[in-house]
Amino acid sequence: MILDALLRHCLEGHQYQADELFHFCILKWMMQCGLPPYQYQSPYLKTFLEVHATDQPELLCRYLQHHGRWAEACDAYVSLAKSKSAKVDASELQQEVQGVKDRVVLLQSAALCARMPGSNRRVEPILRMMTEITSREEEQARI
Repeated sequence: MILDALLRHCLEGHQYQADELFHFCILKWMMQCGLPPYQYQSPYLKTFLEVHATDQPELLCRYLQHHGRWAEACDAYVSLAKSKSAKVDASELQQEVQGVKDRVVLLQSAALCARMPGSNRRVEPILRMMTEITSREEEQARI
């Protein structure tokens, strides 16, 4: 509670708005500690996530979703799910199963964003992708 208030003061307070380096240092520290930076209103947050959070791309998706940018969040989740499917190492079954679960969770988040008013995204293609992924996984499990 106290940490949240301090972070809000530093990232959202007017006296620190112009200090980009200060914001980046706090945001980097938050990521190192596993704290969710996307919950704050820093003017530098989106740029920080795009540039410095490449090893945690889901944070950008969560940022967009948290700030009600439904269409962008939907697109980002779908894109991330597609990129994860390309990275799965098919030689290890456990990694494959976890990869399928991760992609389904990302697509569920995308579907949720697509259902939000004003997203202008259709849910059906996302649901089709989820069905295809789970069908492929079931077929591989039978083999």
